[in-house]
Amino acid sequence: MKKIQIRLTEENDKKLREIAERYGMSINSVASFIIGKWLDENYDLKDRILEGLAASQKEVMERVAKQVVEELFSNPEKIKELERHGLKLNF
Repeated sequence: MKKIQIRLTEENDKKLREIAERYGMSINSVASFIIGKWLDENYDLKDRILEGLAASQKEVMERVAKQVVEELFSNPEKIKELERHGLKLNF
């Protein structure tokens, strides 16, 4: 275990003492529990947000790609135009 020193406002100190008394715990134990709980819930928050963004971006790109392909197949002239501009489509 590692010891740390923290500073609290008087209001938060009072709340921490009341919680410790209510649960029959030491102030250090309550503070350790609160910090540990917060770390467990927030440590990888950035990674979870980025994963969610990546998933939503993938969904958007899949929808856009589907629309482009559907539009190409519904209009053969567009395929010919793309090929005239150097894009070769192999189906």
